[in-house]
Amino acid sequence: MGLNGKRLLAFATVLAVVGFLIFRACGPLQGASVVVWTGVVAAFVGAVCVVKPVRFVGIGKRRVGAVIMLGSAAAVAAALLWPSPAIRIPRRQTSIDEFVPEYHFNERHAVLVHVPPERVTAVWKKVTLGELGYTEQLLRLRAIASGRFHSRPRSSNRLLSGAGRLGIRLREGEREIVAGMVGTPWSATPGPLLKTPEEFVQFRAPGSVKIAYDMRVEDAGNGWSRLTSETRVVATDDSARRIMACYWRVIYPGSSIIRRWWLEAIQRRAEGSS
Repeated sequence: MGLNGKRLLAFATVLAVVGFLIFRACGPLQGASVVVWTGVVAAFVGAVCVVKPVRFVGIGKRRVGAVIMLGSAAAVAAALLWPSPAIRIPRRQTSIDEFVPEYHFNERHAVLVHVPPERVTAVWKKVTLGELGYTEQLLRLRAIASGRFHSRPRSSNRLLSGAGRLGIRLREGEREIVAGMVGTPWSATPGPLLKTPEEFVQFRAPGSVKIAYDMRVEDAGNGWSRLTSETRVVATDDSARRIMACYWRVIYPGSSIIRRWWLEAIQRRAEGSS
């Protein structure tokens, strides 16, 4: 292997390690999303090298840059189009299982909070959008990408208070809240406004998806609580499943970060109130 080959291998290794660490920090790894974003970065590097080869990373010729760009673009396309099989839970244990027992996409996050569960539930409805880091900016970018140029989230919005942009309340218990929405999140067209949990369960409009998420807290013992949140998405037909696969694999890192910030904001409030 020549000097350029060794440099290119070293650069690819560094890129892979950095990408892994970034995705691991966002939340549970999802392979297709990792391939999409790694491929986007690699395709960009390849495109730059088509214009002007960057020899210090081992790409000394434009044709090498072109091969990297085209190969990475092909990998991105394959990851976006990769099939999304339905996942069905073996037995129902939580409320979200009742509303979405089968799904095509999901994410789950958890944090430990050093207070009893009742302290967590006393504050989780008070958390506002402004407490979630750069969530407003991420949501604004996602809205613009979907064509919703006039959609502007408000930092004072309480995320778990009543119906709104996060859907309707499907069920609420002492230590659990489940909410849901329907529609086409990848487009500028707002989904239909649901009024009852039954409407969510019975929704079957073609070309759409049903999204449910929960927030629940469990006693972890010794004065600790485990706060978890899960999001599930189920498509109403194959067309919606394919479109949602592309959308989900692009927005997953940002969605995962937002969900983590949300749990951490509740954690800060709960521990700060002790």
